[in-house]
Amino acid sequence: MKARELILWTGMLIIIKAVPGQNLTIRKFGDFKGKNQQFVNSVLPAQGLGINPQVWIYTLDSTLEMVKDSTGVNWIYENAESYGFDEQMRFNKQAQYWYSPELGQFEPIEKDTVIFRPDGRIDTLYRYYGNVIKMTESGWTLGDYDVYYYAPDTLIVVKYVLNQQGIFVPVNKTVEVYYADGSLKENYFYEADSTGFLWPVSKREYVRSGGLLTQETGYSYYIPWNNWIYNDRTDYVYMGTLNILTWRYVYDWGALQWVNLDKEVNNYDAQGRLISRFNYQWDAISGDYLPSWGFTQSYTINGDPDTLINFISPDQASFIPYVRQIIDYDEVLNPFKMSIWWYDIFSFTWQPIEMQEIIYNNNVLMEQLLWPPFIDSIYMRHMPESVNGYMWDGQTWELYRKMQLFYQYRQFTGLENQRRLSECLWPNPFGDVLHVDGKGYGLLELTDINGRRVMVASLHLPAVVNTSSLPSGVYVYRLQVGGTTRVGKLIRH
Repeated sequence: MKARELILWTGMLIIIKAVPGQNLTIRKFGDFKGKNQQFVNSVLPAQGLGINPQVWIYTLDSTLEMVKDSTGVNWIYENAESYGFDEQMRFNKQAQYWYSPELGQFEPIEKDTVIFRPDGRIDTLYRYYGNVIKMTESGWTLGDYDVYYYAPDTLIVVKYVLNQQGIFVPVNKTVEVYYADGSLKENYFYEADSTGFLWPVSKREYVRSGGLLTQETGYSYYIPWNNWIYNDRTDYVYMGTLNILTWRYVYDWGALQWVNLDKEVNNYDAQGRLISRFNYQWDAISGDYLPSWGFTQSYTINGDPDTLINFISPDQASFIPYVRQIIDYDEVLNPFKMSIWWYDIFSFTWQPIEMQEIIYNNNVLMEQLLWPPFIDSIYMRHMPESVNGYMWDGQTWELYRKMQLFYQYRQFTGLENQRRLSECLWPNPFGDVLHVDGKGYGLLELTDINGRRVMVASLHLPAVVNTSSLPSGVYVYRLQVGGTTRVGKLIRH
């Protein structure tokens, strides 16, 4: 009997609720370095459902891309990516590979691996390179790594690279300072000289009012003066909470004043969605802002993005259409086709360029993709299994590229109280109220097991959330505080 699966996608995590007496079947891709790539079927028993259902997690395991060879007939491997998660289901690994026809196997290109602290924050990001970049015989070579340091309202990231003597030395440093509410206040960048000393290079300051960014100013560090000097400035104008106008300036040190650079005008629909943005560059000769570029965005009646049209202004007098992207949706509102067109100014018609077609597993419901290879603003209601790429040959669409997606699974083995984390939700299971600990402003999203977002709340932490309207069941939370995002499970008893 075919399994009926209810699914939620959070990041690259997909939460499954199995059905009693049925099985779940998962396809998994084999080892990239092996010559014989293959499918592996895993059958999971569905047990223990009821008020506390058995919950499974799908994670995106890997992607595989193939292209046609020079004959235009045969398919050959081109590249692949793999993804990894740790025991707490945190995304901690991504690797890229290319296919070597001579060796008949995939060879490594680049791999990022994240090590987390006990409190869930990033400790170190290691970056490895394959033989293509480092010219090693085979395998991975550690090329550089980033170390994260934390202080009250401050994040420091130092990058180390391997020098010619085989020693890892610091090459740059980034410092981010936050307001008490968790929003960014200042950003500093430093670069190392030949002695290893980290000199200040640039910084940006952010001014906020009522939670909205109203101004940011960029500085460069002038060593002879041993001080920061103005570089650029951006002012934001709002109507309510919507940014309707953006002004940019650069500092003229000859005239000792700010001079105009460009401006952007934004328009929104009644639902507050951005429907157009047009940029105008300052022209000192005419003393006016002249058209430069822009875009318009339309939406379906269901609120999904539909058609994006990009504009340019070759004569700096008016905007003309340039490239158009159209997203088509199937009968269950999955974006199954994305096509790109260019505008022929002589015939005043749109001409096709390329198209992507997404094939779904319609037995699996999910929420939203937040990681590659897809755009995070596209809402997909079912699990994508493959993507086909087409090019327009002048008469018809020609299939030239294929990508397949493969998944792994994990099972929730227990319900742990999340209070040990710095930003946490408790108790778990919860009742009519949910406590959210932490500091600053946070955004809490709760999604039920059917993939429906049931709550979105902006909070000043610590906070107590009224959850009396939520029915009993399993929920997945996504809590964003400052630059940290936590994803986990909760049960409403």
